[in-house]
Amino acid sequence: FLCRTHGMQLLFTNRESYRDKPALFNKYCGDDNTAFFIDEGGASPEAAKGCSELITELDKPFNHIFCACGTGTTAAGIINGIKDNGFTAEFHAVPVLKGDFMKAEIDRYLVAPHPYHLHSNYHFGGYAKTTPELIDFVKEFTALTGILIEPVYTGKLFYAIFDLIKAGHFKPGSRILAVHTGGLLGLLGMRDKF
Repeated sequence: FLCRTHGMQLLFTNRESYRDKPALFNKYCGDDNTAFFIDEGGASPEAAKGCSELITELDKPFNHIFCACGTGTTAAGIINGIKDNGFTAEFHAVPVLKGDFMKAEIDRYLVAPHPYHLHSNYHFGGYAKTTPELIDFVKEFTALTGILIEPVYTGKLFYAIFDLIKAGHFKPGSRILAVHTGGLLGLLGMRDKF
């Protein structure tokens, strides 16, 4: 509905064809020089460069900057932005998927090596997986703050931040920035949990 409302033309395919998305793009859009191929999750050097510009929007210093990670592209972009703009903030990535691959994914789009923290124990079972504890946290956080979050990305992000604060991970008075990456439409498919 929303895609069509905004002028998108949806093309349906089988799983086998879908595995080779660049070939599908070339088949349907190869002759259109105004078309761009953007893979799931938006992972690309161009996406990382775009995300690096988020840092230039900051008008106050932060000690810590957090974001949730799916492909690692947003994280890499923010890390590049921290380094390129001379910020001293420590970056924290919160992967929402299970597995030990996130460091390699983030490092793939770094312009130059730069230290960061990877908090891999807040995936709650994997991508789009939830637990009653996470759902309760999402509800409580939204009720207390008025900030809408969802359990796939931002719920895991804020849960991690709150858990690390409770564990005394940060010095008192630390300024923490959480990058809210959206994903709120995913709530529509989870109405039964709320």
